[in-house]
Amino acid sequence: ANTAAAVNAAHATAAINAANTAAAINTANAVHAANTAAAVHAANTAAAVNAAHATAAINAANTAAAINTANAVHAANTAAAVHTANAVATEAALRAASLSPRVYSTSPVVNAQIAANVALATSLSPRRVY
Repeated sequence: ANTAAAVNAAHATAAINAANTAAAINTANAVHAANTAAAVHAANTAAAVNAAHATAAINAANTAAAINTANAVHAANTAAAVHTANAVATEAALRAASLSPRVYSTSPVVNAQIAANVALATSLSPRRVY
């Protein structure tokens, strides 16, 4: 009877130990899976943030480049317009002052404008061609 009780107690202890071991393994596996999922999520989040930052940096660089280009084009166009206006005014003044048929420009458009202005100026007309 004592032997049987001891065997039963040993069996009960072994069963309890096995259950505890299984529970511990299950808990460890659950903790590991949760930690892995958290690590994957953190890595994915970091990658998404980095990609967003890279995109924002590229957009900012592209915007700055576009603004710089537009400013440069505007400055060049303004300078060209001022140069043309100055050339027309200067050459018209030279023609008007000398009443000479000489050509003061290599631009047919400027020459035509000057010729028209000179013709009007010499006809005593108040009209001007611009």
